[in-house]
Amino acid sequence: MDLLEKLEGLVLGQTTTSEREIAGMWATDCLFNPAQNGRIFKYKFIIAQTQIGQGCAYSSNENYNADCLAKLVGKDCLDNEIKDLPLRVACLDSLCERISFGYEAEEINLNGTSAHKLRARTELIIKEAERLMGDLRGKKVLNVGVVGDIIFQFYNHGCSVIGSDFDPTIVGKHFFKEVPIISGTYTLEALKNVDIAVVTGMTIANATLNKIIAVCKEFGVKLIVFAETGSNMGQFYVREGIDCYLGEIFPFYIFNGISTIRITRDRKL
Repeated sequence: MDLLEKLEGLVLGQTTTSEREIAGMWATDCLFNPAQNGRIFKYKFIIAQTQIGQGCAYSSNENYNADCLAKLVGKDCLDNEIKDLPLRVACLDSLCERISFGYEAEEINLNGTSAHKLRARTELIIKEAERLMGDLRGKKVLNVGVVGDIIFQFYNHGCSVIGSDFDPTIVGKHFFKEVPIISGTYTLEALKNVDIAVVTGMTIANATLNKIIAVCKEFGVKLIVFAETGSNMGQFYVREGIDCYLGEIFPFYIFNGISTIRITRDRKL
């Protein structure tokens, strides 16, 4: 069974129809060029608010419009008529906000400019990688869904780093003159030859995370997920085999001010 379908079934069993009713939904253009990134991020992010909480998913779908989203307000957010995967992820994420699967979840607040918070959140990822791997020097790292600052900091820690992405504007390039960016088509093959993978939440919204988890389990690869998409889903995915899940709760680091990172580790409460 697809893991999202499994999560959906679990959530349906723990929520009521009235709790799942959509109170609000927003589709917002994201055009942002963070430091040490190497490209302009160009996505939409979908925010879904239910009676339980608020969830988010990034999407490359350019066809969302106010009339389309307005028709969803007042509906059960897991209604089968909602076919668009990022929309369903945002809705499901909103319901996970208050559901516990029994794993430790630590919340850390970052405060400052987007540039400051970018570095701070990367430091959290590095810290979790060191917790899992010890000394990072010489370790082989794959960043799935390229984030330049993540690549830069692992490279500075003496790692051998590769990035994989579906963005044609960066595939085939070398970040910081040393780090090759391969097509996302080859992600699963590349995973077989690394020690640790740092994966972004976009893999939830494009339905590739299931296979990534399976390959990491088979080849003993440590798996960290950093998620703005599906930021509330950490406990579920840690239960399903992810070693550490860092969920960045909307509003994200790209907005100045306070951002919250929820870190879920493979430790039962």
